Amino acid sequence: MRKFFNYQRQVLRACFGICVCLGLMPELWAQEASDRILITAKEIAAMNVMKIQDVLNRVPGLKATDSYISIRGSSNVMVFMDDRPINDPTSSAGGVKWDMISLGAVESIEIHKSKGGAIYGDNTSGGVILITSKKISRFNGNLESFYGRFEHKNVELNLQGQYEEMGAALTASYEAEDGFVENSDKTQWQLGAKTAFHPKESLSFGLAADFIDQANGSRGLPESRTPNSRNDYQSASGLFSADISELKSRTYISWSETENRDSDRDLYNQLRSTQIGQKFMLPANLPKLGLFTFGAGVEWEEASGTQFDKQAETRTWAFFSKSIRFENFPLQLSLGARANFYTAFPNAFNPELKAIYQFSKMFSLDGSVNQTNNMPTFKQRYNETSVTKPNPNLKLEKATNLSVSFQVKPAKTFSYSISGFYSKITDRITYVWQSDDWGMYENFGKVTYQGVETSVFWQPLAQVSLSPAYMYLHAQNDETGYWLPAKPFHRITADVMLYPIERLSMTVSLKYDSKTYTRSDNSKSLDAYWIANFRADYRLGAVRLFIDVDNLFDKSYRYGDGYDAPPLEWVFGMNYQF
Repeated sequence: MRKFFNYQRQVLRACFGICVCLGLMPELWAQEASDRILITAKEIAAMNVMKIQDVLNRVPGLKATDSYISIRGSSNVMVFMDDRPINDPTSSAGGVKWDMISLGAVESIEIHKSKGGAIYGDNTSGGVILITSKKISRFNGNLESFYGRFEHKNVELNLQGQYEEMGAALTASYEAEDGFVENSDKTQWQLGAKTAFHPKESLSFGLAADFIDQANGSRGLPESRTPNSRNDYQSASGLFSADISELKSRTYISWSETENRDSDRDLYNQLRSTQIGQKFMLPANLPKLGLFTFGAGVEWEEASGTQFDKQAETRTWAFFSKSIRFENFPLQLSLGARANFYTAFPNAFNPELKAIYQFSKMFSLDGSVNQTNNMPTFKQRYNETSVTKPNPNLKLEKATNLSVSFQVKPAKTFSYSISGFYSKITDRITYVWQSDDWGMYENFGKVTYQGVETSVFWQPLAQVSLSPAYMYLHAQNDETGYWLPAKPFHRITADVMLYPIERLSMTVSLKYDSKTYTRSDNSKSLDAYWIANFRADYRLGAVRLFIDVDNLFDKSYRYGDGYDAPPLEWVFGMNYQF
């Protein structure tokens, strides 16, 4: 514990020293509210991006792929779409099916780094991402289509309309590509619909449903290609929401199935998951104590597969949160706690404390400390493969998280932010080899994530803006002293946006990842790499033409897990708003 607080003092001194050396009077980002990052639909449109993971990768400390998310190196991140979880229950930690979300239907994205467990529950040691879809209004929509290298093609439609108190919205998309090497192809269908009913101002109901069908090849590592390994994935989810005065009720259900097969290895594995949940949230004024927010919920989940029988479990929870403002002192405190009750694990209690100190309109400081639980998945506990044995005795991971941030905005054209973060995970779930032929997931040792991230927004001219960011990550297994695999020590990103003429915008994005270990014993590593991406948009009234080029200089590099990344890719498309 003494080491923990000594480290925090060092982070504070470093952050303060950097601010003083820069001569800055820190404050908030335009899109930040001290303890959160809020990205609006208008800001998304200005980013010139195609998918929601492109938006997230613009945020310092976040890394998103087509099926994965991490914040500050941690993959324990919960993602919610209109208050329902959209994490992939058939994958390991960090799995998210982003393709269920149409970017054109998103109203806002709210990001909480290293916090949110008191309200949003388990698997939030990395943080929480809240996605809100656009409210249904007058009839409008958009149609987007593009075509690119490796036969990459996409068609997407968004529609919505309202008549008196009733509204409805529809999203549909189709995407396919051949891939850059053998067996890296992908085909996907997505369909979503929602309705809203507002009989009066204090009463509203909503119903939403989504379906996705995806088939793709699994190419394998460059040293051991798997030309006949295939993956099929299907998922359906639904949400019924009711807002009755100040009471918010959310009922959700999801079903997912993933199927893996490889004729060369005589492999066939199927995993199914069903999840049903109900949660409530209500603000209440208590005598002499003031305003609190209370919540409670229950969630039931069942999983089965070709390698194990049906397994079911339930968890229930209750939480409270409260904000405290001081009349004559620029300090705001937020405190909360969550009680978790499990049928498969010992019960747990998770407190959280946040503080925001607003020195002036130009300078603020915020910090948070909390405890969270990370649950082992059904796949980790019960699924068996040719090299993995089940371990039904896996325990919860326990995480203690602390972060401190300074923000500054001395002018509308300049913003600066720096954060120090620390996370200690005990009973960490990791894969451990038991022999040369097989292994299993175990609660093995302690892990520390700690580091610093800093970012700048600068608009020197009306036609130019720059957004560089840097993160240092110290991710280490405390028991062995080895660095964690797939976690680069240094990451640098920089976005340069240009508006040379009216209606034309261009973005150049640069990314650098330092050396990364690929094995838990640090016996193998990947070299550092950098890549550049380019995007241009030209608007003609309701029509927007765009071109997107990834890996502009055709660099050869690998992801942190050892898989080879695509070479230069490009798409050209059109978006029509009506």
